[in-house]
Amino acid sequence: MLKLYLLQSLVCLICWRTSQAIDRHMICKDVQDVFTTESQTSLTHNQTAKTQGRPGKRGAKGSRGNKGDVGPQGLPGETAVVDYDRIELIIQNKVVTEFQKLLPRLEYLEDRFEKAWCHVKHDNICFFVTFEKMNYVRAKQECKKIGAEPANIYSKEQYDKLTSYIRSVFPDGRYYIEPWLGMTYKKTDGEVYLRGGTSAPYMIWYPGYPSANAAYTQINLQVRPDPSTSPQNMWNYDPNNARDGVVCEF
Repeated sequence: MLKLYLLQSLVCLICWRTSQAIDRHMICKDVQDVFTTESQTSLTHNQTAKTQGRPGKRGAKGSRGNKGDVGPQGLPGETAVVDYDRIELIIQNKVVTEFQKLLPRLEYLEDRFEKAWCHVKHDNICFFVTFEKMNYVRAKQECKKIGAEPANIYSKEQYDKLTSYIRSVFPDGRYYIEPWLGMTYKKTDGEVYLRGGTSAPYMIWYPGYPSANAAYTQINLQVRPDPSTSPQNMWNYDPNNARDGVVCEF
């Protein structure tokens, strides 16, 4: 308002120096009216601006902006301290607990397994016997099916147990049974070897054997129903020929 008053006074002064008295009065009046009107208009506008209307409806959501730059790397954290002894103890306890839960089931399965597949047990070794006709190649395959291998003879005690079992399940109408064993005969040195390559600790030959035939490299077992009947016991034979099954061990 002060600026308007000073401007009005300046215009009136100019009019007074350049015009007649009557004109000065009219010009100054007109100028005053102009400034008065402008001041009132400005005042009215300011008063109106102070009164805010109701907000409009929210606009549609804008599109997502670009991903910002990756911030600076933070400070490294404290070094972790791992108690490996405690972790190992927890794992051991967990394993023991779970094993104890499974133990009755394992014992049950072991019992069923022995009844089904462990026909003879000696020194914690199970022996399984089958009487189906087969050559030695197939004999190894049949043992492998049950996770076993053709059997060795380790002692007279084991031999007697095995032959006693075979006599107890002897097929009707048969005079002898000749299953394959896992041992081999080498003509070059006249020795019998276990499946693993070591010398056989026990061997009882069939009368007239070992044979000098170079093809007779695999050991066979002959069992008769009566243990006093002769001939029987072990002998060497051609592995390509079929015999009466196989004795497996596992």
